[in-house]
Amino acid sequence: MDAEGYPEEKELRMIRKWDIKDFPSLLQFVEDRWCYENFIRRNVIKDIVGKPILEWVLITGGWSGNESLVNAILGNQLFEMCFYQSWTRGGKHVFHIDPQIVGFKLISDYCKENKVSKQYVSKAKDKFEYFKLAPNKTFIRKLNQ
Repeated sequence: MDAEGYPEEKELRMIRKWDIKDFPSLLQFVEDRWCYENFIRRNVIKDIVGKPILEWVLITGGWSGNESLVNAILGNQLFEMCFYQSWTRGGKHVFHIDPQIVGFKLISDYCKENKVSKQYVSKAKDKFEYFKLAPNKTFIRKLNQ
């Protein structure tokens, strides 16, 4: 960010090229640069089949720095194609982020599919990447080793 709080061009380029498999870091990167932090919301909602997903709501508040961040996110074609849900006049942008699209699974689903216990997952923390959607909704993805 520059001295006035606007995102720098190199940061916007990074957002446009960000690998969507690492979406948790992208969300944090954008949120750290967002002006008016109360204009960002993370909600847990259910998708069409009842699985939990993240609804990420960004409201620009008319600030051009926030508009630049949204334009950079939308310039990341894969992120936009997979997660962009809607735009409402006034600068409200909604993303529906399904962690399963990039290989995450709910811990309970992972345990069932792999016939392992939650205790195994808990003890093998170094073998997994975690994304906490809500207190009782944690997704994991096996680390590439």
